[in-house]
Amino acid sequence: MISDRKGAQPDEWCRHGAKAFLVAVAILLPPTLLALSGCNSESQLDSIDEMRIDSERIAERMTADQSLEIGPAYLKALSEVDPFVRHMLLASVYGRIDASNFSEFREAFEGKLDARGANEARVFGNLWAKVDAQGAAREVMKWKSSRAHKFASEEIMSVLAQGAKGEVAIQALRDSSAELPDGVLKLGQESLAVALSRHQQLETLLELLQELEDTDHQKRLIALTAIEITRADRHGFARWVEQVKDDDSVAIELRYALAMQATQLEAGRNLEEGLAWYPKIAHEGYAGDALLIIVQIWGQDDPAAAMKFIRQRPESENPSSAKRAAAYLWLKQDPGTARVELGKAVNQDPTMSSAIFPLVQYMMVREIAEAMELAKQLPDLKERETVLKQGLVRWARLDPDGLDAYLAKNVISGSVRKYLNLGRSMNASRKKNPEIK
Repeated sequence: MISDRKGAQPDEWCRHGAKAFLVAVAILLPPTLLALSGCNSESQLDSIDEMRIDSERIAERMTADQSLEIGPAYLKALSEVDPFVRHMLLASVYGRIDASNFSEFREAFEGKLDARGANEARVFGNLWAKVDAQGAAREVMKWKSSRAHKFASEEIMSVLAQGAKGEVAIQALRDSSAELPDGVLKLGQESLAVALSRHQQLETLLELLQELEDTDHQKRLIALTAIEITRADRHGFARWVEQVKDDDSVAIELRYALAMQATQLEAGRNLEEGLAWYPKIAHEGYAGDALLIIVQIWGQDDPAAAMKFIRQRPESENPSSAKRAAAYLWLKQDPGTARVELGKAVNQDPTMSSAIFPLVQYMMVREIAEAMELAKQLPDLKERETVLKQGLVRWARLDPDGLDAYLAKNVISGSVRKYLNLGRSMNASRKKNPEIK
């Protein structure tokens, strides 16, 4: 908290207090340092004496600098080379800052923004937010130094969120939106989202997320939000999403994005936790996309188990995309078993039609005739024509007679025939001119 004091503390108190602290630090220096040299004990003691912290001198420096105005005192402290002395002098300066001299402190700080380190920017942002919360949130956005802006902005937003003043920050961002570059505004929103998450100001966080028009930016902030909330509570983000998902005042697009992030977080961290989370959203219209996330994670390790799980889900949960993903992963990791089992499944189970497409693509390599027969079962016309174009052109190159026998028994669309004729023409050209690829 910023002090209400005007001016410096009594010289005697400052000098002796600083000295006492520095002596205590010096006493903590390990005696084992004496054993690190090959010199005799007297030389070792002389060397240690030279290394000791000169608490008297530092205390005198701190006392002397109390007579300086806050701006010059701050700049002088920053110029100190010794990191410990610099730290002590800066602490002394920070202890003197209040609303009466902050403008002078700000002028000194902003004089060379590019030279300010992360720690200096954080402390400045913290003090600024306590002196003028709204002004800090608004004015920091105008800084040209990206490093100083980042660290000061994060601290300003954290102070506001901690004090339940997130609305002030949101309003400042709104007020500045017209005059700020898009990238700067997004950095401010990011800092605020993280701060609101850290301090559990979730209603204000939801308000911020709803105002974002850039969906990619919104997704990024949701991901950062999930990380921050989870640091304090492993399942905190998922519980929050469970509350928000039934709130009709929140746009369905945002509720969807939050639910997908929660699913990714729970399943990605631990599959059993992901499976325990899923039933809470199984009745939602986006359940199929959540299943897809779970299968993509599960299928990396055990695609057969993932497929078994997804085949047990009712059609009301729209598991078709997840079935297709599981089929791709299974064919990639265990093609022999997957080819046989998927072949049985698509022939016996109408709900497995989404797995036909990846199965046909796999079979084209060695079972072209069988693949083209199976392709006729694809319910989607666009997908059916896509695999027919791929397969028939390949068949024309590998077994022209077999293709002719197929065409004599099957009717193909005009677009597929046109594509096939083009492929045959190219095959003929390659035979006449082998250098053509």
